[in-house]
Parts: sequence; structure tokens; C-alpha cells
Amino acid sequence: MATALWEKIAKDSEASAKRSLERVHSAFANEVLRRKVRDGLVGQEEQFFGQVKEVGNKRAAADHKFSAQHPLMPADQFTTAMLAGNAKSAFVSQVSGNGMPATATSSSGSSGMTSIQDLLSGKSGVTKKTKN
Repeated sequence: MATALWEKIAKDSEASAKRSLERVHSAFANEVLRRKVRDGLVGQEEQFFGQVKEVGNKRAAADHKFSAQHPLMPADQFTTAMLAGNAKSAFVSQVSGNGMPATATSSSGSSGMTSIQDLLSGKSGVTKKTKN
């Protein structure tokens, strides 16, 4: 999308380029909001955290709406606070002793997640359910 759009607006007047950017980014924001929520753990996390902040599709839509509202904004005028605000924030991560991400454990004691090594080697631990 970005390359084709840039090639188109590079030939337009500034006013026309701004209108094109407004239209395209607004339309894409609306498209993103119509997308189905992701499946699995990522989708669950997006739904949970999405109750208090813009994540996933909501974050993508907000970013494109911002671009539609500020087409061709000079880079020296942009600040991250315009998108994320000025409040303090924290990033929290947990790793296991071997430097790999910590994994959840189910009540049966089995890992609730697949390790990176297993994903890379093709051993996902996921079994397909078949209908009887």
C-alpha cells in the first residue's frame, strides 16, 4: 500500500496528495476495524488489554486515523506523545532462567505454551482434533 500510494501522490499537488492520504488512511482504518479478532492467545490478550487501551486492530486503526488527520506532516513536527501521550509507561517482561520466555503451566502440569526451540524445529506440540 505505502509504495503505490507514495508513487501516486509524488506526482500530485500538495493539496491533492493530502486529500488522497486522508481518504486512503481513513478507509484503511475502517477496514482494520472490520477485521475479525485474532484467534488464540494473541486474540485473547488483545480483547483483554483492549478494554483499557488501544491494541491490535484498534491500535492500527488509531494510527491510520492519525495519519489521515495529519497528512504530509513534517517529521520535525511529529512527536511520539501525539500518538502515545505524555504519561509514564512501563514495559514488563518475564523470562525463565535460560533466557527463554517463561511458559505458563496448566493444572495438569504440562506447558501451556510452545517453546521457541520447538516452533523452530517444527515440534509445536499442537495436535489436530478430528471428528468422530
